[in-house]
Amino acid sequence: MIEQSFEEYLKTPIKETDRCKYKKMELKIDKMYGDWKLIFFLLFLLVLGFLIVGTSIFDYFTVKELYTFKWKHIILFLPITVCINFLGSKVVHLIAYYSVIKVYIPRAKKDFWCNILKLLFMEYNLKIKKKHLINIVKALFSPDLHLAMHYKGKLERKFIKARKDSKYKVVENCNCALTFFYEVDNGEKFCLQCADTVKFMKMFFIKYSNWINLYYSVFLMTLFAVLTLIPVMKLNMSFFLLIILLHRLFSRSIEIGTAFYKDIVQVQVRVFKKININNEVIPVRYIHAWRNSYIRKPMRISLALHSLIEIILMFFICYLIIDTTIFQMKLHYAYEFLLSAISISLFNISYSDYKFWLLNVLHVWQIIMSFILIILSIAGYLGFSDEVTEREEEFFRIVLPEIKKAKEKEGV
Repeated sequence: MIEQSFEEYLKTPIKETDRCKYKKMELKIDKMYGDWKLIFFLLFLLVLGFLIVGTSIFDYFTVKELYTFKWKHIILFLPITVCINFLGSKVVHLIAYYSVIKVYIPRAKKDFWCNILKLLFMEYNLKIKKKHLINIVKALFSPDLHLAMHYKGKLERKFIKARKDSKYKVVENCNCALTFFYEVDNGEKFCLQCADTVKFMKMFFIKYSNWINLYYSVFLMTLFAVLTLIPVMKLNMSFFLLIILLHRLFSRSIEIGTAFYKDIVQVQVRVFKKININNEVIPVRYIHAWRNSYIRKPMRISLALHSLIEIILMFFICYLIIDTTIFQMKLHYAYEFLLSAISISLFNISYSDYKFWLLNVLHVWQIIMSFILIILSIAGYLGFSDEVTEREEEFFRIVLPEIKKAKEKEGV
């Protein structure tokens, strides 16, 4: 028997099951989010129109009374805010997680929303006892970053568990120990084809999370804008909404900044190994610039643009609530707050003293996020090498026409 070389091993085709599941996930995403894109765009225009017309007619931004800052409100609102944002982020990531799991790891048919509610309230209670204090602090400061990392790791752990059980059928005649492999953090061995499946799962999880977070931010923008402009809305409740939004903005900023910074700056590597005839594990090949997901250049740019839009919308509502609650910015119409948020994100970096510390912080904060998303991410991705290997080229050559044909057939 002739021993296979590593160069030949790198030409191992991507599994047939991965091709079928990739096709299924792409069709599922387009079908699920195709109509929602139009709905949320129309919702955004409707809310903006309401703000412009309503505030113009009633001269709403001529505020007669402003909120008086009280530390007791911060002490009262902050724990509630953290819980609200944690649960909101939990739902977002659970939906993305289960959307991927249901396709890639078939399991007993259970009601999806029952699983959501069960994990929403039970999994956190179980985990909180096991986590170190530093992880709890991370979850409180940035639930989005904490949960994104948690569920990406859980996808990998779920795959490892499922491939050991024949009823799940997630692998096809795969025995990583008998071929070339690399080791993950928990010592498990991954061959090239096992890595393919996990990389596809993480890709779709990121894609789902990105879209759901954008829709969630549009929903919050709509809700908060309407609540803020209700005449009977008390100032301390408007301040409560502002605290919720600021914590959500901080959490998302940490997640977005960390994710895109790591993607651009950090270089992942893998060392493939093999067990020789003496049952010794020997390193075979070092692979530089290893990607942990199959996200390609167009999708990376799309993810960055979606995140930029999400950040702009959240800052827009922050400026709006601040003006109507704490400090007047001398703007007269709602669209001016949106234009202000857009102009700052597009590098209107001229710093002006707003005579209010929070607005000064938000201005610098927005510039930093724009720098990360535009300079580090979008500009970085434009110069990003998007070369594919021979096996990846063969995969996409087959699957993309199949997806296009299926979309035309279903009218997606």
